[in-house]
Amino acid sequence: MLRKLLTGIAVLFVAVWGALLLWPEGAYAPHQPSDEYRARAADYLARNLTPMPENWQWDSFEATDGKLMRWGRARPEGDIRATVIFVPGYTGTLEMYADYHHEMLSRGYEVYGFDLRGQGGSARMLENPEKPWVADFGIYSDDVAGFTKMVRTQTAGPLLLIGESFGGHVVLRAAGDHELPIDGLLLAVPAMRIQTPPLSYGAARFIVEASRKLGFGKDYALMQKNWQPYVTDLSQPNYCGDNIDRIHIKDTLYTARPELRVGGTTNQFISEMMESGERISKPGYLQRLDMPVLLVTGDTDSIVQAEASKKACAAHIPDCDLLELENSGHCTISEPDATRAAMFDGVDALLARAEAALQ
Repeated sequence: MLRKLLTGIAVLFVAVWGALLLWPEGAYAPHQPSDEYRARAADYLARNLTPMPENWQWDSFEATDGKLMRWGRARPEGDIRATVIFVPGYTGTLEMYADYHHEMLSRGYEVYGFDLRGQGGSARMLENPEKPWVADFGIYSDDVAGFTKMVRTQTAGPLLLIGESFGGHVVLRAAGDHELPIDGLLLAVPAMRIQTPPLSYGAARFIVEASRKLGFGKDYALMQKNWQPYVTDLSQPNYCGDNIDRIHIKDTLYTARPELRVGGTTNQFISEMMESGERISKPGYLQRLDMPVLLVTGDTDSIVQAEASKKACAAHIPDCDLLELENSGHCTISEPDATRAAMFDGVDALLARAEAALQ
């Protein structure tokens, strides 16, 4: 009886998946927030979005395939202790991390920021600009490696590479694939292995891979779509937590600046990310990292499998310190000041380790 029930559920699921897969997506039609929500979003941004540093300068980096990536830079008022390159997470744009830039500058760091292709102010890859897509995840690695080498020609002193979530995955991949001229690596809640509820990881892996092989790689993955606000009541919590003054920055910024929007994930993107995650999680790959590493996790992270990252740090990365943020989820940008201060202190500690290794 139980076997028949499970078989029936599986058949129903496959039928629903097949129907959704074959249903045409249609032309790109961005979400149009209501006038009421736009007004609330504008008020929210005016009260909560930190402006970029006054001396922030924007520029473009041309990748090997000719695509242009947006980057920016600012220098502290006094002496430069070190240089940091920051790579945002999935759907992230450098404007969302202005608090980070200001904090790093106040601690004496020269700050570079890099928008990954397909998001922020960098080149989009498909006709629907909200869809993330890349032929191979190694392309992200190559982009970061090329940019890092360019920064090295412009700077002196220690150079730290920092990536958050998807950005953490990419900078780890870059450090493993290339000989990077960096002195330390910070992986903030890195997406080495993503969570896939309500599906098991194996089921999700099978679905996106099958969808890609059937020719639907550029289609949105199951339950994914163009951007729209997670909630329209900006006094309510969302998947990033309940710190109301910070958790809605992305949605309100996307409302004000549609060109920055990124929607859900495509079958190709997820399949490549899973494949790349398996690659970078292998002991032999991680043992290539020949610089001090700080790996930051949140103890309530519901987006990535933090245990997989912690295991990698403890067992396979040669020189890795672990910082577990208490009562913290995946969105470090939305955490209270005390929690974020612990992460910034971690940057200082990583710099001290890097300087000691250089002596």
